[in-house]
Amino acid sequence: MMKSIRNNRLALMKRTFFIPLIAIIVVLLAGRNEEAAQDDKSDEITTITELRRYISRNISYPGDAVEKGESGTVNLYANINHRGRIEEVTETRPGRDYIEIDEFTIRERGKCEGETRKKPKLLINESKRVVMSLPCIEIPQFKGETLKFSFKFVLQ
Repeated sequence: MMKSIRNNRLALMKRTFFIPLIAIIVVLLAGRNEEAAQDDKSDEITTITELRRYISRNISYPGDAVEKGESGTVNLYANINHRGRIEEVTETRPGRDYIEIDEFTIRERGKCEGETRKKPKLLINESKRVVMSLPCIEIPQFKGETLKFSFKFVLQ
């Protein structure tokens, strides 16, 4: 008798608690799939504002550079192919015309030891990382061109 009462309670609990819980989980997971589908559409940059926003969100002052007191300006030149993908990123100024993108200033608290003539490798690597990570650039005037990116790292 006692077992049947327990089994009835367990069955009732399953119906009133577990089934709705599973339904809620399924609904939440379905919502995540929709968000992922929307994120797939953002895998391309269609305006200069989106380009600036992407870089601003993804660049950071390297912690090791802060500790070493490194600051300075990094200029990078990125060759964009006709499909809008980054082909090459270099520090060397190209022999042809290029399109200059606004300078990005990255500020961090730390003790500055002054700008040096030699560009700190940590700052160059961070700048290259962000430029190389750019999604497809669907801005017609940028396709097949070289873009110049300037990153100014400032310690305060």
